[in-house]
Amino acid sequence: MRIAQKNSSIEKAFAILSVFSQNGGRFELGVGEISKILKMHKSTVHRFLRSMEKVGVIERNNETGKYRLGLKLYELGNSVSLKKIMVDRARKYLEDLHWYLNETVHFATLKNGEVVYLDKIIADRNFVIISEVGKR
Repeated sequence: MRIAQKNSSIEKAFAILSVFSQNGGRFELGVGEISKILKMHKSTVHRFLRSMEKVGVIERNNETGKYRLGLKLYELGNSVSLKKIMVDRARKYLEDLHWYLNETVHFATLKNGEVVYLDKIIADRNFVIISEVGKR
């Protein structure tokens, strides 16, 4: 993922945050690793990480010097009540569809050309679609 110079600070910050979910689920990453993945200068990555650390969306492991996602992201994610309302309202329709078809059913949304799974009910069959709620 290459971050162009003309991208805003917000876009760069979210690119850094996204590296943690797109990098094989690695829990902690160093400045150099993030810099290499995003093709950004180490000094830029370090500056952004320090700023994000101040607001709690990134935490630094003092023993390893590596960074990880902060608890502030968890707090923010849990405050997204619209998604929960949508999932709660769709659940009955998912259950009805699952019962009628006896198939795995998904509730998803399209975000920037990618499907994001919000809920699913798995069929009791040998053939199932592998998907994770919250993943693309």
